[in-house]
Amino acid sequence: MLRFLLRVIEMAKSRTVWEKLPYEPEESIVIPFLDLSADMVREMGAHE
Repeated sequence: MLRFLLRVIEMAKSRTVWEKLPYEPEESIVIPFLDLSADMVREMGAHE
């Protein structure tokens, strides 16, 4: 499950489907949030 979440976060960071969104994401906000999310997922894995 954790690997899946990390893959989803990495795909979101790659911006492959951003053009399908009905708005332009603010990269300066989104990328750091995704990085933080990946860190939290990795931390959850360390406690399993």
